[in-house]
Amino acid sequence: MSLPKSCTFILSYGVQQTPNLSVLRVPSQFTGFGSRAFQYSQLLKLTLPEKITSISTYVFYDMYRCESLKFLGDVTKIDSYNFSNCYALLEIDLSNCTSVPTIATSNVFTNVDSTCKVIVPDELYDTWVADANWSAYASRIIKHSEYYI
Repeated sequence: MSLPKSCTFILSYGVQQTPNLSVLRVPSQFTGFGSRAFQYSQLLKLTLPEKITSISTYVFYDMYRCESLKFLGDVTKIDSYNFSNCYALLEIDLSNCTSVPTIATSNVFTNVDSTCKVIVPDELYDTWVADANWSAYASRIIKHSEYYI
């Protein structure tokens, strides 16, 4: 499914419980999501456009089947519970960031498999793993060049 080019925002619960939707094309002018926008959706992969720079609370919560989230923009903030209960999540690509985003200090990765990788720009890797809020997730963080060979 493709969202129309006129669509710039998905309201809370907007794509919730969509059992037959495995692929969603998000237009480049898209700017954000409401809380629980994708809860219980069956999306397998989701690529988010450049204008998405802040992720509010619960946006990706309970996306049970999603394996990959790729952010094309410079994400600066990730709020609580965003990746919680994303049991199948294997990768979160934040390699377009120009600085380490602020992250909620708890519940962001609750019930996410320990093998899920957070892909970051090579030049920010050391800063990212040392960051007070990200250091608890250091084992998940990997350089872009080491992940995409």
